[in-house]
Amino acid sequence: MERREPIKPAYQPLGKNGPMDDATTNRVDYVKHPYEKPYVHSNEEYVAPQGDIDGLTNYKKDYTEKPIQPNKPIKRDGGRKVPGKFEGEPTYKNDYRKWSADRTKPIIREHGYRPSSASFEGLPTYTKDYIKHPAAMRSSMKPAENAKQSDQPFDDRTGYRDDYIKHPFQAREQKEKPTWNPNQSKLDDLTNYKKDYIEKSAPKQESCKPSGNAYQSNAKFDDDTTNRADYIKWPTERPFVHEHEQYRKPEGDMFMNTTSHTDYDKKPLSKPQAVRPASRKRVPGKFDDTTNYNEDYRKWAADRARPKPRAGYMPNEAPFEGMPTYQRDYTKHSQAPPHSMKPADQGYQSNAPFEDGTEYRQEFLPKRVPPCPAAVIEGGGTSGYTYREQDPTGHKWYEKNAANGMATSVQDLGSVQQVNNGELNRQLQSLSVAC
Repeated sequence: MERREPIKPAYQPLGKNGPMDDATTNRVDYVKHPYEKPYVHSNEEYVAPQGDIDGLTNYKKDYTEKPIQPNKPIKRDGGRKVPGKFEGEPTYKNDYRKWSADRTKPIIREHGYRPSSASFEGLPTYTKDYIKHPAAMRSSMKPAENAKQSDQPFDDRTGYRDDYIKHPFQAREQKEKPTWNPNQSKLDDLTNYKKDYIEKSAPKQESCKPSGNAYQSNAKFDDDTTNRADYIKWPTERPFVHEHEQYRKPEGDMFMNTTSHTDYDKKPLSKPQAVRPASRKRVPGKFDDTTNYNEDYRKWAADRARPKPRAGYMPNEAPFEGMPTYQRDYTKHSQAPPHSMKPADQGYQSNAPFEDGTEYRQEFLPKRVPPCPAAVIEGGGTSGYTYREQDPTGHKWYEKNAANGMATSVQDLGSVQQVNNGELNRQLQSLSVAC
């Protein structure tokens, strides 16, 4: 038997002795055509008007420039100095001198103080001496800041409105735009890729991965362990528990006196007396509330200036309707909110089934792996062959049993063998295995 040659082609670089042809499908199909520059409309050239611009305005006419001389500084004569030494002693120091005053010591009364037996009225001295008198709030002496108004109508005529008259503009002539004429011929979208690579139908390739199911057995689970066999449960008795004697309450009363109750007993206490200093005597006479502010700033009778009605003005006697012009003219209309023109942010979806046929699945089809016939021969006496020897090259030689009436040596286990019901369907010829 000769060794089977591999199907895979030999790797040889492709070479060519002729010159390299750089003509591609892109260069052959897409020929360069002459390109014309697109038409661009040129605007009309600006022509300046003839003559001079009259730049004289009312402002330049009324407010003309006048010669002004700079102001001369006014320098005053130096002040005369009074001869003599400056004493620097103000009247404040002469009138308000610092007198030595001793701090009044509080008078501590003897223990013979007795509080007054009269009921407390709750009225202090400052509420008796300083009585609140009703007084009206002072009015502000600041004059009113009303703007001065004129009865004459507002003159809004300016030189700009009188001199510059608005003239109508003439409509500009519009030129016709050239219309775009598309090509009427049909687009040929057949490329070399679509011509050469035609779609082929092929079934889905089955997975060669073995099933990942765990090994299962129908036999009953034997849960007998050494722990259960060696450590047997023995009968046990409850341990003895000693019972304590029942509690009995002692007879008689409990003595509750402690050292704290005996040493620290309750003693009568008197209310602490307040040591209050003697109240000062009141100054006889009426309180004089005259101040410089009350004497200088007196309240004068002043009437508020009333606005004078305009001459010839007659108020409208019709009742106010309560409807302004903007509410009458601008009525509210119900309108639905505008629909958003933004496209939906969703990916493109198709209802067609997913086409998963690839070149790998179409070209590389699964091939059935034949079983090794050596497993059938070495399985036992059912095959009818016995092992004889193994040569130096690693081939195993088998021969038929003597009971079959003939002894034949076989080699070549490379051919495919099928076993049905423990018998060989085809006689093994020249079997050899290199295991």
